[in-house]
Amino acid sequence: MPIFEYKGFTVKGQQSRGVIEADSQHQARVKLKEMGIYATDFRQEVKEAGSDITKASISDLLTSIKQQDVAIVTRQLSSLLGAGLTLIEALEAITEQIDKIKLKKIISNVKTKVNEGSSFADALKIAPRVFPEFYVNMVAAGESSGALDIVLQRLADYIESQVRLKYKIIATMIYPAIMVVLATLVVIVLMTFVIPKVTQLFKDVNQTLPLFTKVLIFVSGMMSSYWYLFIIAAIGAYYFFRWYIKTEKGRVRYEAFLLGLPVFGRLIRLVIIARFSRTLATLLKSGVPVVRAMDIVKTIVNNTIIGAAIEKAKVSIVEGSSIAAPLKSSGVFPPMVTRMIAVGEQSGELETMLERIASTYEDNVTTAISALTALLEPVIILIMAGIVLFIILSVLLPIFQMNQLVH
Repeated sequence: MPIFEYKGFTVKGQQSRGVIEADSQHQARVKLKEMGIYATDFRQEVKEAGSDITKASISDLLTSIKQQDVAIVTRQLSSLLGAGLTLIEALEAITEQIDKIKLKKIISNVKTKVNEGSSFADALKIAPRVFPEFYVNMVAAGESSGALDIVLQRLADYIESQVRLKYKIIATMIYPAIMVVLATLVVIVLMTFVIPKVTQLFKDVNQTLPLFTKVLIFVSGMMSSYWYLFIIAAIGAYYFFRWYIKTEKGRVRYEAFLLGLPVFGRLIRLVIIARFSRTLATLLKSGVPVVRAMDIVKTIVNNTIIGAAIEKAKVSIVEGSSIAAPLKSSGVFPPMVTRMIAVGEQSGELETMLERIASTYEDNVTTAISALTALLEPVIILIMAGIVLFIILSVLLPIFQMNQLVH
């Protein structure tokens, strides 16, 4: 369905600009008139499939909306509201500045909903993938407290901090990942194309081969003759794994296994605690009730075991107890975290304590990633050296035996 960019005036005489989806320009005018907007100018931005669509438009439509884009829009909206603009005016101004068609369409539809009388929080629910429950609840708290611009600023800070943490992890793990991929490709090429030609010489000689060579010939033969079975097995294992972790029992076992890993488990736990602390602090500072905040945080940590500990803490709060006690008894959260939360509850500065925990653990994540990278590099090199040594011995030992026979 085509998307039209329009300019016009509202019933009150205010200027209005945005985008609207309609089958034709006439239908777009009818839709706008129903919304109380009288269009004076139309421009078709994206046409139907099969018509002249620019390459830039296609790539933009296929590209997903990134968290960084949402953070930029959120910060701009906060600045405009802080400068005294109304919500409708701020949304109109932002719609004009957005280059990405997907996001532009969503913000335009949000503005239309608000124009029709919906609250900003309810209007955001039309795009749950872009504006998740956490975002909507914070906006609702900001609207009810009359501090929407401040809440949006906190939201932008939160999203940017999560993006920075994500990029740190990705940037640090890129080099080890490239090493693993290249090493795997080299081994596959050797075992599939090079080794069969070398080992063919040994097959023609009636001589007992060493165990290393027999294993190498067997593996190489399997990889070169039945490579498609390896691909089928890999695809089958992937889909079975996806199905298994979607079951309740499988997900719990998988997440318990991850948390129990020697080095990776600690890193995963650090990331989850940092996200838990930062999210809960942001929600509480924005005025979201603590029980509702715990519900939201439970879904954001994306871990069944830690989510169960948060659920117990929520039940404890409803019964009138503290947050720290059930978190401590779960054994999932480190003693330092539960002690700081307990101090924050007693002093009435829980949000501040949670922010300190988040900052500390985000720094710990960076340190842990650097240590993990320093550990992975020599481990990968040693594994590759072991594989190469095995191949060399498997090839050289029969040659030495043949040389001795000749002498």
